[in-house]
Amino acid sequence: MNREQRRKLQNDHSVSDSVRKLAKMKYIQSLFAGRFKEGDKVNLAYERMTSNPTWDKKDARFKCWCGQHKNDELTVEYDVDKKENPSLVCLSEDTSNPKWLFSTIDLSPVNGDETEFLDKLNWATKDKL
Repeated sequence: MNREQRRKLQNDHSVSDSVRKLAKMKYIQSLFAGRFKEGDKVNLAYERMTSNPTWDKKDARFKCWCGQHKNDELTVEYDVDKKENPSLVCLSEDTSNPKWLFSTIDLSPVNGDETEFLDKLNWATKDKL
């Protein structure tokens, strides 16, 4: 390897950028994991859900269910098959089969302040990691 090739390799930040992005994704995932325990009371963060760019691509039945329950107090439960991913939860009030999966970002605690959680999330998404 000649000097020019070594310099190019030293100046190539694509590997370090990839590692940084992976660390950022792991940190954000850790914020969601275990955010709620089974039996916790939550509301749908309906405004947050509908403002997500992927909302239009969601199943119409899912969007209808969310619209019907946007003001309801709901109970978190974990699907047996998804317990290894605590950032995805079901809601016990959901009678569909199979139950809809919700990301914990789409839920807000009934008796709690999520300011600290949202501050951490905003900090993480501003490329500070």
